Amino acid sequence: MSFGRPHRRGRSRRPRRPGRRSRRLRTISIGRYGAKRHRPEPPARGAGGRAADGARSGFQGCSPLSDPRRVPARRLGAQPAAGTVRARRDHTRARLRSGNDPVARRRAVRPRLSDGPDGRPGCRPRERPRRSRCARRNRESDPARRRRRRRRDLRPAPLRQPRRSDNRSAPNRRVGEHAPVKVVVLDSLFDSLDVEERAAAEHGATLERWDGTRESLADADVVAHIRTRIGADLIAAMPRCSVIARFGTGLDTVDLDAAEAAGISVVGVRDYCVPELTTHTLALAFALARRLADMSGELDLGWQEIAAERPIRRYANAAVIGIGSAGRRVATALAALGYEVTAVTRHAQAEVERAGWRLAALDDALPFADLIFLHAALDDSTRGMIDAKRLELVKPGAILVNTARLGLIDEDAVAAALDTGRLGGLALDAMLDPTSPLRRFAGDPRVIVTPHVAWFSEDSAAALRAAAIGDALDRARERREVRTT
Repeated sequence: MSFGRPHRRGRSRRPRRPGRRSRRLRTISIGRYGAKRHRPEPPARGAGGRAADGARSGFQGCSPLSDPRRVPARRLGAQPAAGTVRARRDHTRARLRSGNDPVARRRAVRPRLSDGPDGRPGCRPRERPRRSRCARRNRESDPARRRRRRRRDLRPAPLRQPRRSDNRSAPNRRVGEHAPVKVVVLDSLFDSLDVEERAAAEHGATLERWDGTRESLADADVVAHIRTRIGADLIAAMPRCSVIARFGTGLDTVDLDAAEAAGISVVGVRDYCVPELTTHTLALAFALARRLADMSGELDLGWQEIAAERPIRRYANAAVIGIGSAGRRVATALAALGYEVTAVTRHAQAEVERAGWRLAALDDALPFADLIFLHAALDDSTRGMIDAKRLELVKPGAILVNTARLGLIDEDAVAAALDTGRLGGLALDAMLDPTSPLRRFAGDPRVIVTPHVAWFSEDSAAALRAAAIGDALDRARERREVRTT
């Protein structure tokens, strides 16, 4: 096999015309001084370009060895009567069809376009040469091309902006066409509202803190809150309001039916703390799995004493309930660490199949899971989903991690499962009531409770405050435009 240099791109060799080889026939004559090669003499032509009478086609004056009568007819064939290009082409095609000429049989006759009006053959379209296998291999192994491809693959993905979750929007009947937008903040986790004021100023709106009276809500276009319960009575005191914003993801603090009946949209902020929440969730799970609370401060104990007190298991199966923004990140991280991930979801079945995770119902996933992660949204269908009946299906010694909503679990049933040893560990990120049965496990190395701080970092807090006001004002402007049109 020859590995020569490939043809230049866009240039091809000029193909030979059919019948050209017949003009280069050589004859051999044996004379006094040995063999001699010479061209055949062209036939004599008469009037009209035809061959003269008695003139043979280029073989007169040859030696007996080159006499066409001594050469087999299957090698030479009949020569054309005229020397035109069309005659030679037709003659070559005839020999190719008859199979008498091995040279023409080896050379494929390329199709031509129709002949021109002057009798000359038409032009053949220029063909792009096919790259050889060696050229294609050299192209794929080009170092510069490989470096460009590597830089393209390692290019970081653009940061995703916080998304907005809202209920069903209703037509705007509150915001006037030319009235200035006023934002009232019912409560906040921060003493200063400087971030919220800057976000409102960028949208040309005014912002103030609620003084606690219903009269101050009468001219509010947008209302923002975090913990205040907004029911039907408070919604009735906001006749001008068109949007209710919450500094967070969940919308369980608002009476959605009353808001929809009043024509008010309720919006929240999503994806503002996904990195923080994912890191916090995995840290809680791995701290319980590796028993870090037991070993912290024990400087004189070895692994034998720690293992004798309570063995350390290897956890291989994980169930993620709720494939949202945080649940997707947690499942991806667990799969990268070698865990067998089982996903429980109602809306992301196609995404689970693409990721290669196991899709199962909640009752089918609990008996096989060593680690159970709760990332579902809190509503009437998910409230108290981990109750005594489902805890009986849990694998003995499993660890339950809940960084979503405390209302997803039945606190009495979970406390009983910890007492009986059905649950090997519990991790929560929530604010427990003073009467919660889980408070008596404070100091137990099997239980870790953080005071609802999984979402917090300096960056996530600033993003939450700015996105809540900005998204609410965008929604108010959209509804005002709809009202105007």
